[in-house]
Amino acid sequence: MSHDLRALLLVALAGAVLPACQRAASEEPPPTAAAAAAPPLRLLGLGRVEAGRGLLALAAELDGTIAAVPVALGDTVQAGAVVVQLADEVERRTLASATVGVDASTAALATAEAALSRARATAAQVARGAARQRALYADGGTSAEAAEQAELALVQAVLDTAAASAGVRGRAADLEAARRGAELAAARVRQRQVRAPEAGVVLRVVSLPGEGVVAGATVLELAPLGPRVVRCELDERVADGAVPGQAGVVRAIGTDRVLARGRVTAVAPGLTAKSLVTGVVAEPEDRRVREVRLTLDAADALPYNARVECVLDAVPGAAR
Repeated sequence: MSHDLRALLLVALAGAVLPACQRAASEEPPPTAAAAAAPPLRLLGLGRVEAGRGLLALAAELDGTIAAVPVALGDTVQAGAVVVQLADEVERRTLASATVGVDASTAALATAEAALSRARATAAQVARGAARQRALYADGGTSAEAAEQAELALVQAVLDTAAASAGVRGRAADLEAARRGAELAAARVRQRQVRAPEAGVVLRVVSLPGEGVVAGATVLELAPLGPRVVRCELDERVADGAVPGQAGVVRAIGTDRVLARGRVTAVAPGLTAKSLVTGVVAEPEDRRVREVRLTLDAADALPYNARVECVLDAVPGAAR
């Protein structure tokens, strides 16, 4: 086929195909708004369920041996509840003896107060008699000796009242000392108890009955009641898109099953090394993440320390 003939054939084919393509293009419906809109950006990261205000590590004040742990994992305890009891036989015996001392001192004070009341009554009666004797002596109705005896009796009654009053003060001081001793003994008994500082859920029991513990060592972990949070780690490639206030969900890892919803309440100011997931194949060792805290609306069913997947909605205008 000659060169000129081939060129004529190509021109003819172009003239037939081009109008057909133009007609097909004109017949296609215009794209809808939904199709034209780009899917919203979502930030994906891995997280762990934690207590909203952190865990409380409870420790014994003194060295000792654990006598009882009256709580179990998952129990909800109220503020002030005893969660660990150390052996305290010696301290309880001391407290019992101090309590007996308080009772004895209380009885002694009551006896002294009764004696003071009697002394005051006697002194009042003697004072009235002395006044009568003075009046009689002034009128010549009694002897000087009788009047003098009445005055001496009054002086003795006043001295007896002063002595009784001093006795009351002494017994009161003894009672105060006994009470201080009892309070100290009670404080030593309390030192053998580990109590919940606030209401919470028992998350971990470190030491069991029969085991020895050292003062200051954690014996139990308590998760305070309140909203739970998920500590998420966003890869550094999308970490700038996280801002406080944006909504998010928590899903089971690798699935679309939503476990809880919440909002971002804190975003770390910088990047750190991964801590929740490490050793991922083909991940660069120097990969950094940004920590984000997602406060959950309701997540009582989520176990503490559970690994989850965080999905945060993008915020318009946020850096990406």
